[in-house]
Amino acid sequence: MSRAADWRLLLARPGHCAAMAVIAARVPRCEWLDEARIARFVERRRSLFVTVHEEPAGFLLARPERRELHLGALVIAEPFRCRGIAGGLLRAAIIDAGNGGFDAVTAVVPWAGEWKSGSPASSDHALSLAARSGFVPVTNAEAHPRLAEMARNQKPATNGAAPVAMVRFL
Repeated sequence: MSRAADWRLLLARPGHCAAMAVIAARVPRCEWLDEARIARFVERRRSLFVTVHEEPAGFLLARPERRELHLGALVIAEPFRCRGIAGGLLRAAIIDAGNGGFDAVTAVVPWAGEWKSGSPASSDHALSLAARSGFVPVTNAEAHPRLAEMARNQKPATNGAAPVAMVRFL
């Protein structure tokens, strides 16, 4: 079986929250993702969960924000990275947003690109993945005040790099 075909994408359900919290607990800088916080996203019925041969491998948390679908976190467990899972989750969220009548998909990519992945080497990869998926940085805070505020409220990286607010129009 190919590495790209060995994972399964599911709509996240309440029964997945504990496994999602375990994944988040093992990824640096995802401490804020406890089971209760994850459950609040999951109850909005826009979050996704991935398994690899029935083993929990990652997830994407999303919630509606007016006419936009906001991505709150994209987390892949270390053993399952570099299999196309993050890109698959992102594509699925974009498709869901389009089918759901949203105008855009938004995200705040924290710590200069470490999209909750926890790996310093992945920062360029996260921004590259977002750009390849059609996301662009928000340069006008007045046009997206909610997103700009979210970016301002996130802690900068230890090197002082600021989070990047991004949007993909549909």
